[in-house]
Amino acid sequence: MAETTHPSGDHTIPSTAHDAGSLRAALRLLLDDAPADRVAASAARGGDDRALGRLLPRLRWEAARGWLRRGSAGAKQDRPLAPRRDLPARAALALALHLGLDLPVDRLAGIFQIPADEVGLDLLRARRAVEPTIPRPCAEFAALVGRERDAALPLIERATLLAHAGGCAACRAALEGSERVDDALLAAIEQARAALPALPPARRTLGPAGMVAAGVLLVVLLGAALVAGRLGLAGGPEGTPVPLVTSPARPALEGWLLLRTLRGVEALDLETRQRVPVSVGDPNVLSSWIVSHSGRYVAHWTPTTNALEVSDIGRRQVRIWNWPRSQQRSSPVGWLGETAILGVEYSSGGPGGDQNNRLIVLDITTGDQRVVYQGPVTAASASPDGTLVLLVLPHQPYWPGRTVELRPVGPDGLGEPIARIDYRFTGAAIWAPDSSRVYLSLLSDDAVTPPGGEWTQREPRFVQRIDVAALHRDGTVRYLTRVGGNSQAEPVNVSPDGQRVLYRLFDVVAGGPRTPVSLWVTGPEGGMAQQVAEVDLSGSAAVWSPDGRTLLLAGERRFYLPGDPSAPDAEPYHVPTLAALEPDGTEWVVAASLTGFGGLPVRWLPPGAIPSQPSPTPTPDAVVPLSPEPVPGLPSTLRTGPVSRPGPDSYTLILQGGDRSVVRSRSGQPEWWLDGATDLNWFGSEPALLGVASATPGSPDGPSRLALYPAPPLLAQTPGFEAVEYQRFDPAGIGDDQTRRYAHPLAAPDGRTVAFFVVDEADGNVALWLAGWDLPPREVAHWPGATQADGRVPPVATWTDAGTLVYAVPEAWREGLPQRVTLYRVTLRDAEPTPVLTLRAHGADRGVAVTDLAAAPDGAWLAYRVRHFGTGGAAADSLHLAPAHDVTQALEAARGEAAEGMAWSPDGRWLAAALDDRVLLLTADGRTTVPLTGPATAASYPLWVVDDEVWFTLDEDRGPRIMRVRLR
Repeated sequence: MAETTHPSGDHTIPSTAHDAGSLRAALRLLLDDAPADRVAASAARGGDDRALGRLLPRLRWEAARGWLRRGSAGAKQDRPLAPRRDLPARAALALALHLGLDLPVDRLAGIFQIPADEVGLDLLRARRAVEPTIPRPCAEFAALVGRERDAALPLIERATLLAHAGGCAACRAALEGSERVDDALLAAIEQARAALPALPPARRTLGPAGMVAAGVLLVVLLGAALVAGRLGLAGGPEGTPVPLVTSPARPALEGWLLLRTLRGVEALDLETRQRVPVSVGDPNVLSSWIVSHSGRYVAHWTPTTNALEVSDIGRRQVRIWNWPRSQQRSSPVGWLGETAILGVEYSSGGPGGDQNNRLIVLDITTGDQRVVYQGPVTAASASPDGTLVLLVLPHQPYWPGRTVELRPVGPDGLGEPIARIDYRFTGAAIWAPDSSRVYLSLLSDDAVTPPGGEWTQREPRFVQRIDVAALHRDGTVRYLTRVGGNSQAEPVNVSPDGQRVLYRLFDVVAGGPRTPVSLWVTGPEGGMAQQVAEVDLSGSAAVWSPDGRTLLLAGERRFYLPGDPSAPDAEPYHVPTLAALEPDGTEWVVAASLTGFGGLPVRWLPPGAIPSQPSPTPTPDAVVPLSPEPVPGLPSTLRTGPVSRPGPDSYTLILQGGDRSVVRSRSGQPEWWLDGATDLNWFGSEPALLGVASATPGSPDGPSRLALYPAPPLLAQTPGFEAVEYQRFDPAGIGDDQTRRYAHPLAAPDGRTVAFFVVDEADGNVALWLAGWDLPPREVAHWPGATQADGRVPPVATWTDAGTLVYAVPEAWREGLPQRVTLYRVTLRDAEPTPVLTLRAHGADRGVAVTDLAAAPDGAWLAYRVRHFGTGGAAADSLHLAPAHDVTQALEAARGEAAEGMAWSPDGRWLAAALDDRVLLLTADGRTTVPLTGPATAASYPLWVVDDEVWFTLDEDRGPRIMRVRLR
């Protein structure tokens, strides 16, 4: 857990002389011999710590001169502590003085005018730059690791560090690596000291001509220093170059997952989470979809219209059949090979009933239709190679099981039965990929066999035992399981190589199966079985990856945010999930669907199986904004605000009406007003809302809770959304404490993790928390300032990708305003913060804060707004854009009077931002600015609705209203 500290007052700098020889030798770790002696000589004229405090700007000067002399490409540095991209000048100098002059950390803190913990972090940073293999220690112990050589480190803190390192491999390795670096640098200092030459005599003072030449050199070097500042050698924003986007905590799954949803069949890109419709229909019309064995084709059957449509997974129509509604009722039941569909044509009643049904084959290449069997059949399942068909015969009264027949496929239809199993089949039939056998769920009770083989009418009975059996193509039957008691086993899936059979096992009671259901894997002929998971009953839907290494399981799981303790009778909140089961037994949630529209997996296809989708039309490099105009049909009571964002469907928006949030479609209907909900945001890519609300619905003064509105797409088209019961969560354990409140919850783009703040009004702290499927709720950082900010410094954060969060910490408070802001990155791999950039108040600033953070949709750029507080309540803003690979390369793109709101275009190429009472468009690199409104128009909170349209609030004399600017 990282804790940001700040100085309680100005440091007192002692006046203590230092050894000039040791300083010259220590500086040779940073600079060539001549510049090292020049810097040492400048300190020698003061002789105390104040003189050492002036070394840093001189060091930057000499480093810039060396950089200019070697050229922008730079010669290879042979000085271990030479300032460079990964080693800021202050950190390098701190370690050199710490070792060469044996200065304790508290003296270094006085020299550099920074807290002691920050010195410790600088020392650690310098050592890791010298030896990059030193691991990053735990964030809460990083400063202590940096101070491990400090003789003035309090005994209790040293003991705490050593005790922790005894059980932490990373911190122990960091301590050992630091000692190695120190030993090597001390040896280099001793070697340099032994070889020190005598100092040359002091130079004469420059004459007028020399002063002119020095002035010219100064201009040149200042230019070099500006360039060198991008390498961390200059003042202004400081930070170690750290990429914001890191490798994910888990390797991304590859390929496309076919899902059967209420809308039809969709394809999910497992790497990007992009969903692509494959074959969809009206969810209000009864339909069924059948996917071919390879996943290449999908058949869509609509009984109400008696139509069957076949398309490939690229949504190209292959064949369609339309039969008169008066024709006999028929239904597709499966695929025969890859290019034919099996269907059952049911008789219209009369004598014989189901005994006169027909099994038909529809050829998708020619459109031909033929009958391959006529007789008692209600369903059928064909082998992948199309040579065998398992017929399911009509159900017989009073018997729990059905009869099945295995028949060969011939040129004239189905042949005679190879095997027949009477009254035992319970509905699950899974073929081996090589068509060598079909796995069935069969009743095991002896009592299901009619006495003497004759049919006798008997009372319905309660089924107890069901096993998994393999019916081979030669007609032999082999049982893979032998369950006992009231257990039932059913086949679920077979691995691509046919060597592993997945089945589910559960106990039964009179009311049905009892959950949880256990999933087991056994061999193709049975043998030793291994339990691999426990899931809900819906976990019977499972698919193997194309390489057979990973299983994807569908099932409901309890949501990762803990429920509200003030509602003890509330049912735990469960959501449908897809979980990956890795070869080593690791199980993790890949995706979840809060709306219940996620779907069940059908096939897992390799990458490239789905044709590439056309990219969205990019925002042009050059845009021409049209004149601002009111948004047609929008009530004057609405405005854009801090929570205004387009929904995942780009059709639904969050707006504000007074002190309430409004969710509405762009066309205006339907519309929902949410009372008591604040800090609303969309839950990742789902049409669900996450925010903050009261623990007591209808009572805004109740204890704070995270609130989730799990609304279906377009919020279910249900008027009166304000009446929908929201789910309440209390992951930080606030309970009835009225002094703590939740703030600004943010779901990661994939919805697998949520970040949120907890503001404690009593002790003035702000805490950042994370919670997710892989991460139980935990506090990852906290800092003071909640009461000092007076609402002017809100907690801000943004996700740059599904596994990386960036947040801002205000520090060094003075007279109610922070004097410094540090941007931190926290990744889900370790949930430990890493500082990436520090911004400081300067000049006339009374304080400085980051009031807005926004990552581009592709995570390539980070935009942040810096507020510069002046006297008398005045404030100015500067807008900065930084590449995610190194935020220290940030560019100040614009500056003006303070304003609110910024939003990225859907393609991440433009940023819309309010500044100086108008709205601007800025390119991601900050090099181009296009005004959307005129000066002094009192515009704020831009909202990028679609690629070519931006909304914003215009504050007029008659009140605020929403305007839009269309782009061309």
